[in-house]
Amino acid sequence: MYNAENVASYVIHKCIAVKQPITNLELQKILFCIQKWYLKNDNIAFIDDFIAEPYGPCILSVYYQYSGYGCMEIDIQETNLVNIDEDDSKIIDSIIKEKLALGTRPFALMKEVCKKSSAWDQTYNNGKGKQHIIRKELIKNEE
Repeated sequence: MYNAENVASYVIHKCIAVKQPITNLELQKILFCIQKWYLKNDNIAFIDDFIAEPYGPCILSVYYQYSGYGCMEIDIQETNLVNIDEDDSKIIDSIIKEKLALGTRPFALMKEVCKKSSAWDQTYNNGKGKQHIIRKELIKNEE
């Protein structure tokens, strides 16, 4: 098991390597999709919890680590990447590839992750659940 910052560094590195750098907003959504895949397969990608923010699920430590980029693409190559297991890297790489293929990425990712009745939507609850933890059970049971 990893922490979200390790997986985020890996995702950023991969996106830059395929010449499709991502924004912090996109990173958060891709991390959510990775965690969702693992949960649906009775596992866990990382220990960190997502919280419900107005623009979707967010892991604050990762958000703050890359917040200096604002809405710009993250272009820093991590030099001290944590070794991601080969089986995990195959899974994560396939999710990254799928999400990078979405047209108008930030908006498509938002639409996918923040749809009505999603784990984020149930937790955020029109702002009443702002900054509440999105329970892993809700993520796992998402359609």
